[in-house]
Amino acid sequence: LQNTNSEQIALNVYDVNGMLIRTVTVSSGNEIYWDGKDNGGNIVNGGIYLYQIKLGTAVVKSGSVVLIR
Repeated sequence: LQNTNSEQIALNVYDVNGMLIRTVTVSSGNEIYWDGKDNGGNIVNGGIYLYQIKLGTAVVKSGSVVLIR
């Protein structure tokens, strides 16, 4: 992901029902990752999660991930 304008990068993780589980943000660098926890710091159950990566306000990538515990 090229962040040439130093815009905020946000990773939003949702459960399969569309409920927001976690938002991770960075303002520099080209890596962002999810540690398998919710916004409250609790470890989430294994399963299928949906993600959306935003650069500023634009959605640049979305997909799904399987978390195995």
